[in-house]
This record gives sequence, C-alpha cells and structure tokens, in this order.
Amino acid sequence: MKTLLIIDANLGQARAYMAKTLLGAAAHKANLEIIDNPNDAELAIVLGESLPNDNALNGKKVWLGDIGRAVAHPELFLSEAKSHATLYSAPAAAAPAASGGPKRAVTACPTGVWSR
Repeated sequence: MKTLLIIDANLGQARAYMAKTLLGAAAHKANLEIIDNPNDAELAIVLGESLPNDNALNGKKVWLGDIGRAVAHPELFLSEAKSHATLYSAPAAAAPAASGGPKRAVTACPTGVWSR
C-alpha cells in the first residue's frame, strides 16, 4: 500500500528523522511503500497534533498518530495505522469575513514591521 508520511515540523528535526528512519524500515514488513507524492498515496500517516487542511488527502485513508509511539514501536504503530485509518474529507472553506473599513497591508522589512 502506497503510504504518505507527514511529520509536523514543530516536532523537531531529530525526532522527525528518527521517526522517518524507523517507520521506513518497518514499512517493508508491513507491506507499505513510503512515498512522497500525496496524489499517489492510498494511506496518509500524520505525526502531529492535528490533521492538515489539505484537499490532496480527500478520499484517502488517514491516521493521526503520536511520534513517541511511532518511534517506540514502529511495527505496531504501522499496524494500527493500517487498521484504524479513516477516510479524510477536508473541512468546508469558511466564508470570508466582511470588513467594515479600508483594507490595510502589513509588510515585514529588515528594520521592523511597516503598516500602511
């Protein structure tokens, strides 16, 4: 099964690298192929606190998991992900908020923030 691994950047580079390495090694035993293209994925495993709002995941099986469990028991983690993943459907887009005044642009520059 083609599997996309999404790791939240806030989890840190060392933990993300360790999780990717251990899950990649365990994926072969679980009959999973780790891929990089979300369009080809059948399963997406997300390591983080919440699922991303991404239309590329629509209709795919998605599993939100804990990086600590993934690193401690990668084979068990992948087995749980395969059996408990649910179909993803992106949340509906929120209606744009009506503004009562003129539009303002805020731009960051090297010396600070400039507002117009």
